[in-house]
Amino acid sequence: MKKTLLISFFTLGVTSAIAQLAVISEIMAIFFGNEFLVSIVIGFWLIAIGLGSTVFAKFFSRLNPGKILIFCHSISGLIFLGQIIILRATKIFLSFNQASDLILVCGYLFLTTLPLCLLFGLWFNALTRFALVNREKEPTGFKKILLWFKKLFFSEKKVNTISLVNQGYFYEALGLTFGSLIYFLVLFYLDSVSVAFILVIVNFLVVIILSDSQKIKIVFGSIVILALVFGSIISFLNSLNYTTIRWLFPKLEVVKIQKTPNGLLTVVKNQNQFDFYQNSYQLDSIDGGQSLKALDFALLYHQKPKNILIIGGGADGSLTEVLKYPVDSVYYLEPNPKLINLIKTYSTKDEAIDLVDPRLNIIYDSPKHFIKTTPESFDLAFISLPLPATVWLNNYYTDEFFNEIKSKLKPQAVLGVYAFNLPNYHQPEIENLVVSIDRTLNQ
Repeated sequence: MKKTLLISFFTLGVTSAIAQLAVISEIMAIFFGNEFLVSIVIGFWLIAIGLGSTVFAKFFSRLNPGKILIFCHSISGLIFLGQIIILRATKIFLSFNQASDLILVCGYLFLTTLPLCLLFGLWFNALTRFALVNREKEPTGFKKILLWFKKLFFSEKKVNTISLVNQGYFYEALGLTFGSLIYFLVLFYLDSVSVAFILVIVNFLVVIILSDSQKIKIVFGSIVILALVFGSIISFLNSLNYTTIRWLFPKLEVVKIQKTPNGLLTVVKNQNQFDFYQNSYQLDSIDGGQSLKALDFALLYHQKPKNILIIGGGADGSLTEVLKYPVDSVYYLEPNPKLINLIKTYSTKDEAIDLVDPRLNIIYDSPKHFIKTTPESFDLAFISLPLPATVWLNNYYTDEFFNEIKSKLKPQAVLGVYAFNLPNYHQPEIENLVVSIDRTLNQ
C-alpha cells in the first residue's frame, strides 16, 4: 500500500509540472507572448489547487479515496487535452487580439485552468485521506509494551499517517522536479496534444498499478496497448494539433508549424504571400511593401552608408534590398535560427536572401546582447519589429535601448524604426503608442 501511494504522489507531481509548463507554453503562443498573463495564470493555478483540496474535495468526502484516486488518474490527461483545445479556441470564443479587455481575458483563463487544478487539489486530498484510512492502528495494552521493547533493540520504524504524508510531499516534489526536467529535455519539442497523450498513457499505467480490480487492470491495460500499437493514433494527434492551431489564424491557410525555444513559429499563406508568426504575432512577411519603403527612406538620409545594422524584417526583402547598395557590410540580428530556415524555404528566387554574399553577417543573438558586446560601429541602424505588445518586444522600444544603439552609431549616422504591422485604423491606443515611440526617439 505504501509503495502504490507514493507512486501516486510522484505521478501527481509529474503530471502537474508537465501540464503547467505546457499550459504556459500555450499561453505564450496564443496570447502574443504576453508574460503578464503567464504570471496571472500561475497565480490562478495555485489558488484553484487550494480550492480543489479544500472546498471541492468536500463534495467527495464520503466516497472511497481509493476510487477517487483511480478517477483522478483516469481523467487528468483527458482534462488537460480539453484545456489545450479550449485555450486554442480563444479567438473563436473571444475574438481575442492584442487590445482585448484584460479582465475578460483573465476570466477566460481562470475558467480554462479551473477544472484541471480542481482535479489536482482533489487528487492530493484523496491521497492524504487514503493514507489516513489505511494507516496502521495504534497498538494498545500488551502490544504497545512489546512495540516499545522492540524499538529499543531494532531500527525498524513504524510508518504512521504523518510520516507517510510527509513522504508523500517529498515524492510529489520529486515528481515536480522530474516532470520539469523531462519537459525541458524531451517534451518541450513535442506539441501539447502529444504531451497530453503521453500523460494519458502514464496515468493509465498507474491506474493498473493502483487498482485491486482485475477488470479495471484488463480494461486500462488494453487501452494502453491499443494506443501504443496502432499507428493511426499518431496521425490523429497530428491532425488534432494542426486543426486547433488553425483556429488561431482564422481565414488564413497554415502551411507550417514549428516549436522553438523562442516560441511557436507558424508560416501562414495569405493570398499569394507567406507571413511568419511567432507566438501569434506577425514577425515578417515575404511581401515587405511598407517596410521596404521605410528602409529605402532611411537609406536616402545617408549619403554613403557602408556599415549597416538591421534588426528584424528578414523575410520582407530588407536584406536583399540593402545589398543592392554599395555597402561594405550588413549585420542582421535574428535570435531564432529556425526563422531563417523557414524564410529560405518559403521565399521565391527574387526574394530569397543571398546567404553567400560575403557582405552579409547573420547574427543569431539577442539584439541587446550583440549591441552591448560588438566593437563595430554603424552608418545606419534599421529596426523593423512588431508593436511592443509584450515585455520582450518592449525592450527594443525603450530609451535605454535607443541610447545603446546610438553609442554604436558613427557621426552623422541614421537610426530608422518601423513599427511592423500597424493596423490601418488607428485607435487612440495605437496613436498614443506611436507618439510614445516618437517622443522616446527624440529624447
